[in-house]
Amino acid sequence: MILLLSMTLKAQMDQTAQRFASTITAEDLKRHLFKLTSAELEGRETGTAGQRLAADYIASQMKSWNLPAIGEAGTFFQYITFTNQSWSKIEMKDADKDLRHLWDYYAYPGTNPKKFDGNFEDAVFLGFGIDAPEYSDYKGVDVAGKLVVVYDGEPMHQGKSWVSGNSTPSEWATDWRKKAKVAKANGAAALFIIDRKFKENVAEARKAILNSRNDMAKDEDPETNYAPNYFITTDLAKSMFGKW
Repeated sequence: MILLLSMTLKAQMDQTAQRFASTITAEDLKRHLFKLTSAELEGRETGTAGQRLAADYIASQMKSWNLPAIGEAGTFFQYITFTNQSWSKIEMKDADKDLRHLWDYYAYPGTNPKKFDGNFEDAVFLGFGIDAPEYSDYKGVDVAGKLVVVYDGEPMHQGKSWVSGNSTPSEWATDWRKKAKVAKANGAAALFIIDRKFKENVAEARKAILNSRNDMAKDEDPETNYAPNYFITTDLAKSMFGKW
């Protein structure tokens, strides 16, 4: 009986496939192909007007075939959030010296406000920029409206983190965004993170910063969540603090 049922289902599937296959014509395939590859659709890159035109065209065909609209809100679509962020302009100066992005410093566009102009005569060096119950660099320090400069990572003693209390790094060492968030929460105007492995890390940062692809992720809302944040070399930190 199992074999008979299997054979019956396969026969039904074959008949269904043959029935729909018989509706496909060379002329229809040519028409759809020419439409979807036309100059009007501009390559159909994700997030572009051409991609939306292509999606609308496919949806219109589905509707003409009387297929059920089981997508969101009774449509043929499922909406997915993509982000694509890059710098249109970024510059920094140390006194009158122009500094080079991805050479003297780097910053991620997705974690910074769309527009930020800062001119600082002074700065607050705040250790590792951590504010946790176990350890806090912010305790008793007013950083409101100031440029805060911190080290990357976290304080260690004999192989143990002062935050986690053991050899396992805390989130303050593995997720630098926490430092940008707490700087924002304490009213800092901007955050400089001294990257002690700058050459190594900027190579990876370059890939993300110059990446032109869309990422399947939501916007991080940096204006709300983060103080403007920049990673700087140890040499630049010494140069700046020498003048301050």
